[in-house]
Amino acid sequence: MNLARTSIKRPVGVLMVMLIVILLGAVSLTELNLDLLPQITPPVAAVITTFRGASANEVCELVTERIEAAVVTTSGIKDLMSISQEGISIVVLTFDWNQDMAEARTDINQKIELVPLPEGASKPTVMKFDPTMLPVMEISITHTKETDLPELTILSEKTLKPRIEGIEGVASVDMLGGLTQQIQVQLDPAKLNALGLTQDAIAGIIAASNLNYPVGKVDKDGFLLDVRLEGKFKSIEDVEDLVVGYAPATLLTSGVAGLPNPAPAGAQLPGAVQQVPMVPVKLKDVALVEQAFTDITSIARINGKSSVLLSVKKEGSANTVSVAREVRDELDKLKAEISGFDAIISFDQAKFIEESIRSVANNLLLGAVLAIIVLILFLKDFRTTIVIAISIPFSVIATFMLMYFGSLTLNIMTLGGLTLGIGMLVDNSIVVIENIYRHLELGIEPKEAAAKGAGQVATAITASTLTTLVVFLPIVFVGGVSGIIFKELALTVTFSLLASLVVALTVVPMLASVWFTNKKKHGAAVAHASTGNTQPSSNGENQPGRYYKMVEWTLHNRLLVIVLVVALVAVSAYMGSQIGTEFMPTADEGGFSITVTMPEGTPIEKMDKLVLEIEDILDKNPAIQMYTASISAGAGITTLLTSEGGTVATLTAVVTQETLDKKETIKVMEEVEREVDKIRDSAKISFTPQSTIALMAGGISGSVQLSVTGPDIAEVSRINDAVVEKIEQLDEVKEVTSTLTERKPQIHVIVNKEKAIVHGLTPAQIGTVLSRAVSGQTVSRLEQDGETFDIVVRYKKDALQTVEDLESLLLSGARGPVPLSEIAEVIDGEGPITINRLNQRTSATIRAKYADLTLGEITAKIADTISDIDVPDGYSIDIGGMSELMEEGFDALKLALVLATILVYMVMAASFESLATPFVILLTMPLGIVGVVIALYIAGYAFGITAFMGAIVLAGIIVNNGIVMVDFINQERAEGIPLGEAICGGASKRLRAVLMTSLTTILALIPMAIGLGEGGELVAPMALSIMGGLASGTLFTLFVVPVIYSIFTGYRPPVREEAEVEQE
Repeated sequence: MNLARTSIKRPVGVLMVMLIVILLGAVSLTELNLDLLPQITPPVAAVITTFRGASANEVCELVTERIEAAVVTTSGIKDLMSISQEGISIVVLTFDWNQDMAEARTDINQKIELVPLPEGASKPTVMKFDPTMLPVMEISITHTKETDLPELTILSEKTLKPRIEGIEGVASVDMLGGLTQQIQVQLDPAKLNALGLTQDAIAGIIAASNLNYPVGKVDKDGFLLDVRLEGKFKSIEDVEDLVVGYAPATLLTSGVAGLPNPAPAGAQLPGAVQQVPMVPVKLKDVALVEQAFTDITSIARINGKSSVLLSVKKEGSANTVSVAREVRDELDKLKAEISGFDAIISFDQAKFIEESIRSVANNLLLGAVLAIIVLILFLKDFRTTIVIAISIPFSVIATFMLMYFGSLTLNIMTLGGLTLGIGMLVDNSIVVIENIYRHLELGIEPKEAAAKGAGQVATAITASTLTTLVVFLPIVFVGGVSGIIFKELALTVTFSLLASLVVALTVVPMLASVWFTNKKKHGAAVAHASTGNTQPSSNGENQPGRYYKMVEWTLHNRLLVIVLVVALVAVSAYMGSQIGTEFMPTADEGGFSITVTMPEGTPIEKMDKLVLEIEDILDKNPAIQMYTASISAGAGITTLLTSEGGTVATLTAVVTQETLDKKETIKVMEEVEREVDKIRDSAKISFTPQSTIALMAGGISGSVQLSVTGPDIAEVSRINDAVVEKIEQLDEVKEVTSTLTERKPQIHVIVNKEKAIVHGLTPAQIGTVLSRAVSGQTVSRLEQDGETFDIVVRYKKDALQTVEDLESLLLSGARGPVPLSEIAEVIDGEGPITINRLNQRTSATIRAKYADLTLGEITAKIADTISDIDVPDGYSIDIGGMSELMEEGFDALKLALVLATILVYMVMAASFESLATPFVILLTMPLGIVGVVIALYIAGYAFGITAFMGAIVLAGIIVNNGIVMVDFINQERAEGIPLGEAICGGASKRLRAVLMTSLTTILALIPMAIGLGEGGELVAPMALSIMGGLASGTLFTLFVVPVIYSIFTGYRPPVREEAEVEQE
């Protein structure tokens, strides 16, 4: 079927099909979700089990090791890591990237159900790692003059949090900071001892006295009425006046100092005391009852002002940008409805995504404009340019439709794929138009010329398109992060080039048949634009052009040409050795975080003092637009997995737009770090640039991770210390941390079980009493003025400050109150360490943050530094993290490049019907690498997986010009032209076409290569690889391919004198 002839016969039908595609494409564009990258969900699952009261060693032996033994046989598992801490076990399973995680979680659940766990251990919970566990937006709620922080906390908890959680796509909203009020019952231990009361007894009385209770129904005047017991507290005074016991009146009136010691249980009181009247003891007699703020467990500030921090997490299937836009709209509504607060979005992942997509889209449009300008300059005919250029917007719109039906998102990779292909979209149309005009020059009627011209080159441009597309087939063999990232890019380029092929075979000939009637005028324009082999002389005869003579010269100086090429390859090889390697470029996202860690047990007030000093440094830096600080006493799962333990604070800073435009966020971060170094004291403070890619990939930006594993903790500790010591000596390493923590000081209570049981007490009961005495216990709630307050019973804050206070604490025994010192010993001790294991062996994870080197360079340097450490058999030091991801990505892409080269050869062999001819063209591939190296070296980029992908794409593009050139040389030879003239003539006839197709691709990539706008750094190396490789490949195609072709065909150029005689 001749598509061109059909489209020419049915122009209205073709027009309607075009409009349908445009309509569906436009609708699809509005429905496509925006994202920074294709969805990356690391194949990780965690099994979490709590075991209250158990030490780290007990947790490891009784829980962790048993779960590890059960789940290690799960199919597809790659690594098994575990963390055992006091009271909690976390087993983390890492799978291959192609693993079906739903199936894996089901398998894990089935295995852990059979694990025999000790009494007191919770049922294990299986959690999957999901980037949505990380907040996509953080909102700082600040108060105005009319609103204080407690009111702001209530507003956030009761109104703002529920409204935001009600938005479709929002999974949860976490609150940090703020102040909450409660009813505190602060017991006086001296009075409790004198009256023989205990905390448990009072807590029980409060809980049992504050309730409404349905009794039943009674008959009254013929009606059955509900009966309810009304006993709830109405005010704080009701709590104060609650009777908690009875005592002789003299005990209450004589004062605490005059109170006698309580008589032991069963003793006979003196008659005088027995005759003293008993009076009720109210709660206010033994405790201070007041409405007060809770103990501060978290602090949040923005720009130095107290705030409540709301962290918004999205559902796994929800789109980040859509959710963020809905949240912003809801905040605007809340501000309009409620006064007295302000909401500042301190972190918004969607903003960077939106700006990155906008920048790439602008680069795409600018690239299209540059490609069209190239067409105008070469064709020198506006109408011809319009016919060819129409393939760009139409192919892009058609691609949007195919992306929608292919369930792709608009991200920097899919738009980057469109930008890569924007200059190639016109190549097929150029070939078709050129052949149509060749037929017009022969005097053929326009419609027939369009049909024949397009039909004759249909096979050729299809084969040319296939050589470009075939390089993307090996991407299916690329796994991990690299495969996920580039699969959508490959699909987008494929969609766009297939669309451009259809346009070239249908729309272009249809428009040419309608618009081009003056064949001589247009034919001359295009003929002039497409040939470069001859130029008219003064006598009207065609003489060899400059390029023709240059090719002739290369054929007479083949050895010199080959030597020059080898020298260029050698120089580029040296330059390549100076280029570092990396996983992916770090995009300047306009922010960085500061993590402050202090030893276990550091009071939050001491941490806050240091954080305030850091905030002051940030406030004085003019390049910082906004900063937030958060301190939390609790530790989440993420903290357990990544930190050494202790009290942790996090500060985030956002730079000004001017700083972001200059890409100077790292510079500002380093300035702040130098100032912070002056005040860090004993605290560990680390700086990390904001990196969405690192978070999505499960790594930490700017760091190298090492694991030390072995059977014995002491030997692992020795090796760990040696590795840390070695790495710290490197000038490029800024900070080294290890998960192998030291023991922390504690107070241990050793219960004498024999003495305890005499009083009817067990260690569990004693532990519960001590926990409630030290930490307090929430026993009930008071509803007052429409608000609800927790009632917390605890000892006075100054009552349990020393070991002696703890020893004198009274416990309620079977024989009466008994002091703790009688049944237990209170001594100094050390808390258990966190036990880390990797693949069922004891391990330590070391993280080294670095500067001034690429990931590949620092990894090699660390590997060389630690190579002389004595590692016994059974122990190992492994480098993982981002370094491992980079190595895996490179290995997969190397395989993809080899397969792409083989596939390109096969397509060319099929096209030429020759096994030898394709090798002439394949030699341009390594020559194209020269340009790749030079471009990256000059631009200062490291060689990462995006640059590697550019090299793979280049393999399919760079051969196209050689294919066309060799094809024309073969045609010249088939017409009986001597071999030398055929080589020079065939090459020169394709000069302008080769330059036009190459320049449209190269210039279209300039905006992307410059890295304009947010996120531009991510795809710039890919564009530079293609630009540099295509530039050098085109140059070599024009001069080296004729030389190689002549060698393959055994051509022996005549000596200069003979050649000149022949020409005369």
